Amino acid sequence: AKGRSLMDVGCGYGMLLAEAITRDFTVEGIEPDQTLVELAKHRHPSLRIHHSTMEEFVIREQFDTVISIDTLECVADPVPLLQGIVKLVKPGGRLILVVPHEPLLYGSRDRMMGYFQRFSRRPMKAALSGLGLNIHLCRTWNALLWPAYLLLYKILNQKSHYAQLRSQQAPSRVARFISRGLDSWFKHIENRWSFGFGLSL
Repeated sequence: AKGRSLMDVGCGYGMLLAEAITRDFTVEGIEPDQTLVELAKHRHPSLRIHHSTMEEFVIREQFDTVISIDTLECVADPVPLLQGIVKLVKPGGRLILVVPHEPLLYGSRDRMMGYFQRFSRRPMKAALSGLGLNIHLCRTWNALLWPAYLLLYKILNQKSHYAQLRSQQAPSRVARFISRGLDSWFKHIENRWSFGFGLSL
């Protein structure tokens, strides 16, 4: 991230914002889902989260770093949402954007989540460049879970586990163990090397 002020568009239950505070960022978030806003307040009472869509949000200031993770796929036409997100970035600031990668992977989990699409590298880069952004890095991420996603949600059409994240129950020991293993993989392997494919772009 760049600078000390940070906005997370589509911040969910505030996990990233809570982590950013521990690193001395001044943070805010925008989240349209009332359930997730309430969950964020339950888990992280000090967070400043606006219950709003990007289209309805009144921009009163800009931020050094704006983050938006897995939001563009939630709307049928992502261009107005992307335009609004870009307006939040200070001149010379940084936008960190993550979207689901590879349209051919669109499957049962995407439909259950209400996602409209997954994205390809070239059209995404063209859209960002068209808004006047200089692209510093564009890479795929999460190659480790790509085969499992293909099998579970494209071939077998299984249901997603995501509903568990929306509850206020603490994660199980098994879930915490898996999470620590994934964190280690991403930190030591995939954050250093790109495999050229992955679930995210």
